[in-house]
Amino acid sequence: MDRYFQGLVVGLVALLVGCGATVKDSKEGAAVPGASVAAQTQSLVFSFPTDNQTEVPGAAVAVLQFSSGVDAEDAANISWEYDSDSGPVTVDFTAAKAGDTSLMLTPTSPLQPSTDYRLSLSGVTLEKGVAADQVIE
Repeated sequence: MDRYFQGLVVGLVALLVGCGATVKDSKEGAAVPGASVAAQTQSLVFSFPTDNQTEVPGAAVAVLQFSSGVDAEDAANISWEYDSDSGPVTVDFTAAKAGDTSLMLTPTSPLQPSTDYRLSLSGVTLEKGVAADQVIE
């Protein structure tokens, strides 16, 4: 029964897309004519550390997996920072591809213990569109 239901759902989605269905633009809330569903649903699908994760080792790297292909150069649209008494402090890092859809961010110096860090993604271009903006704290 599950296979029949899955086939029905896939068929209906294909029919809607084939008939010119549009997807809402997440930032504007307006329909984007002619945009594919894939181009409008690009996002971060997994991260390590996860959102609100505690007890992350100081030597940890961040791994970000996206819904489609990504290049290391796209890390320019990612900021890594923490708050100090004098304001936000940027963490310098290097980025490397970790498979077709993943980036590995390595801090250039160890992370500070007992510190809340924040990864902000804004305008990361993927193979099939731009990932939705997101903050991981």
